[in-house]
Amino acid sequence: MKRFLLIFSALAVFSTYSRAQTFASSTTSPVSISNVDESTYAPAAMEIGDGDQDENPIMTFYPNPVRENLNIKFRERGNYVIRIYNVVGAKVKEKRVEDDNFLKLDVADLQKGMYFLSFEPGNGKVITKTFTKEN
Repeated sequence: MKRFLLIFSALAVFSTYSRAQTFASSTTSPVSISNVDESTYAPAAMEIGDGDQDENPIMTFYPNPVRENLNIKFRERGNYVIRIYNVVGAKVKEKRVEDDNFLKLDVADLQKGMYFLSFEPGNGKVITKTFTKEN
């Protein structure tokens, strides 16, 4: 009975995929994809706010993408914890900031790829943003 359900499930998925592919290929309206220069949309600095619409974000980090040093500037002096995780969720770096509003984090030893920057502003929240490491 389990084999029958497994085979039936696989056929249902294949059938659904085939119908969607057929539908997609039989549409008559053209799809237009324009070539976009991504450099005009890449921010020089990633601003992280605290939910308020103010002009002074709680944290800013730059450059993104980064090669050697990730500069992190906080709105206020304080005690913060910065953690960096790779795409599989393993923590690869952790740095504590003690009574300061700037951190220069050396990421030169990280491999090329996408990473998650986790920031604890001290109010029980955890804010996570992504950045890219280049060689």
